[in-house]
Amino acid sequence: MTVKPPPRPRLDHSGILGPKAFNEELARKNLSVPDRSILNRLILPGGVSPAARARKEYNPAREKQFMSDVLTIARAAAVTDPDNAEALRKAAAKP
Repeated sequence: MTVKPPPRPRLDHSGILGPKAFNEELARKNLSVPDRSILNRLILPGGVSPAARARKEYNPAREKQFMSDVLTIARAAAVTDPDNAEALRKAAAKP
C-alpha cells in the first residue's frame, strides 16, 4: 500500500484576499483568542497590531516553503543540467 501526501493547493489566500483582509485572516488563524479579541482593542501608539504580528510569523514560513520547492526543482534539474541547477539555487538564496 502506497501512501501519497495530499496535493498542495495551487492558489493560496494571498491571491484572493486583499492585503488587509489577508493580514486579518492570518491573525485569526495564528493568534490566540485573547490576543485577537482583548489585545486587538488595546493597540498603543507605536505598538504592533495583531495582524502585523501574524504577518511576521507568516513570512519566514512562506520563505522556507519557497526554498524547499526551489531545492526540490534544483535536485531534479541537477540530473540533466548541473550548472543551471546551481544557478537556480544561488538565485533563490539572494534576498
